[in-house]
Amino acid sequence: MRRFKSYSAIKTMLLILVATYLALAGLSFAIFNLPWVILKQLPEAKRDILISSGVISPTVHPLYRDWLFGFVSTPNIPRSINYTMDTSTVYGNVMQTQLEEGPSCDYLGWPNTLSPHEANLLFVGDSFAAGASVSSRFSTPSTYARLTGAKVYNASLGGYGIGQYVRIVDELTGRLPKDTNFAGHDVVVMIYLGNDFTGDIFTDILRHKYTENSFLWQMELRPLRFWVDYLLNCFRIEPVSVAPIKQYSPAPMSCRTPGELPFAWHPGNAAFLIRENFTVCLPFIQQLISQLKALEARDLTIKIVLVPTSMQVVAGDIDWSKIPAGSDLANDIPGIVASIEDIRSVGKDLFLKAGFEVLDMTDIFRNSPDRCLYYQPTDTHCTALGYEAMAKAIAARWPHLGR
Repeated sequence: MRRFKSYSAIKTMLLILVATYLALAGLSFAIFNLPWVILKQLPEAKRDILISSGVISPTVHPLYRDWLFGFVSTPNIPRSINYTMDTSTVYGNVMQTQLEEGPSCDYLGWPNTLSPHEANLLFVGDSFAAGASVSSRFSTPSTYARLTGAKVYNASLGGYGIGQYVRIVDELTGRLPKDTNFAGHDVVVMIYLGNDFTGDIFTDILRHKYTENSFLWQMELRPLRFWVDYLLNCFRIEPVSVAPIKQYSPAPMSCRTPGELPFAWHPGNAAFLIRENFTVCLPFIQQLISQLKALEARDLTIKIVLVPTSMQVVAGDIDWSKIPAGSDLANDIPGIVASIEDIRSVGKDLFLKAGFEVLDMTDIFRNSPDRCLYYQPTDTHCTALGYEAMAKAIAARWPHLGR
């Protein structure tokens, strides 16, 4: 009798566990597949975090493209001219500006006046190639087109990484309908040293996991677990992050800056103090570089431009006499710059060994007397002058691109 009761208790417990798991799996499924009509009610920043962390499937977003593992802008409408400076919160308030209106987004979701098949030169990159903080009209690709007369198509957007660059070149040179493919032979890929070799690789890896194996992802309750972590993080007094987050106070500069403002750096730069992040990404970087090189078999010539971070370029111009000893700024900046420099060296070597020609803008910017005017003091990105300097350097290094 006692044995029967014991068996019955175990059976009841198992049934409770199964019922609990099924209920949690149902909740995980519901969260991951949250309809867009509900999702679009969330603030954009929170929505992006939930999608990027695998809580909600990106496929529910109307601007997500399966072939890209990423997003495009809304096709056939002008891009927003409202822009928030991304390091301005370090000053204690959010700074916004209005950009000059550039071309409307085309049917593919990128701001261009030409179609791919009408262009002779293809630019691919992230927000730095898209002209963030100043408008796509003043981006490096648009400026290059004005300087040289080349017919340029710019397939760039903030948030892209090397994985997107490979897929975009593949799509535009071989997967579009035959009469709409990119017709030229020259491609410029702009690699931003601030995240293309690190943060964007992690995002790409994670997106592979929760899109290619979405059923397993949901059955393992990962959307639910990540959502709980997100909520706990939001309500903690000191939020926990996957990387150290520090508020780097504005740094007084010994050089002339836009608006005579001190420089502020994105707190996420502290992630570079974890050197292992890049080591983990290396195998995936090598794989993506090989895939990019293989695309040259389509009668393409692909050039690489390395875009430095502002911290790399102007750290030597900080007025260190005004920086408190022992502050996060004083303690971290040298280590962050050294880490990004190591990434630059290794990444550049990988591209060179793969057979690419590389234009490294780091020393070109550092050696310019205008270097402190090349970046926004309250934003990660370049000024129009900085984007123009890159366009001029590209034209000087490869004068026959797109000709």
